[in-house]
Amino acid sequence: MTREQNDLSKKDALNVTLSNATVTLEEKTVQEMKEAKHSEIRTSIKQSEKVSEVDPSRRYLIYIHYDLTGPNVQYGHFREALVSAMFTNRSLMMPYFWPIASHQENLQSEGRTVNETFDMAKLNKMVDLITPEEYNRQCNHSIDVLLVGKKEQPDLWSRVVLHYRNVYDINITFPEGEDLHTLAEDFSSVRCLGILTPNWWRPPPYGDSPNAYKMFVRSVEELDILPEVKKVADQITENLCDGKPYLALNWRNKSGEACAPPRPCKEEQIAYLAELKKTAESGAIAIRKFMEENRLSCLYVAVPFYSKLFLRILKDANVPNIISSDDIEETKYPDLKKYKHDNYYWSLIEQEICLSK
Repeated sequence: MTREQNDLSKKDALNVTLSNATVTLEEKTVQEMKEAKHSEIRTSIKQSEKVSEVDPSRRYLIYIHYDLTGPNVQYGHFREALVSAMFTNRSLMMPYFWPIASHQENLQSEGRTVNETFDMAKLNKMVDLITPEEYNRQCNHSIDVLLVGKKEQPDLWSRVVLHYRNVYDINITFPEGEDLHTLAEDFSSVRCLGILTPNWWRPPPYGDSPNAYKMFVRSVEELDILPEVKKVADQITENLCDGKPYLALNWRNKSGEACAPPRPCKEEQIAYLAELKKTAESGAIAIRKFMEENRLSCLYVAVPFYSKLFLRILKDANVPNIISSDDIEETKYPDLKKYKHDNYYWSLIEQEICLSK
């Protein structure tokens, strides 16, 4: 990279940072709305505690996830755990889901429950779900056998141990040696079974059973987001582009996450951003041509707050009728105000917009 290019990259990065600063102008108001929304949601869908005596005949499954990935990866792991619980006829402990690190500074306080995310009526028809408190009552804050899919990340294990002790009050001991197993083996006598991050398993922990595959298909088809949130997403989708077919794009600038305010942007990251801008410009032209060839008149772009520059790139490429979260007016949708200023719920809504059939 030449000196001139480097200077230009720094200028672009500074412009992006300054433009993103406007996002926080009403930070206090947004925070107040988030707190009010959290109170309302947690009250209306409060977890029902299963108070019961210790039952030696029941079997339990806990899946271990903590590798700093975003909610979508966590949802995928939860689906794998859901199928594993169905396959082995075990009660599944409900985890917390954690917002992506670049969007939330305090992961501990922002953990979201399963029933703040998914349709519990449908979930309860698939598997017996229990709270961490109930799991600890039945399993004495421990795991009898932990299945570990791969052994090359001992640095991760120390974080896992600390995280589950602090958040769930569960003690984890990782197996020693090379004792790797799959759920296809007979663990029926193990009362409290754990799986380390199910999505790492290849093949899946439940093996290649046809029945397990059917259960996985069922989990994909029936695992819906919270009905109140889906209702808002459906209303928005129906009105996008006046009801005409539209193209949806989920833009994620991973190299830009490290520069998301208030994080300082390092020298090498500035260089990455400059190269990414060139790629985005080429991509914008390709998107315009694709829309022309397929007679699509609108583009919805799900874009994080620190990548709004991409919207300008699309406009400069003459992409028609670009719609983003900024264009979704709260006044048109009575229930939207409860969710739009909460990145966790707004991400769920934008997923529905991008996946709508």
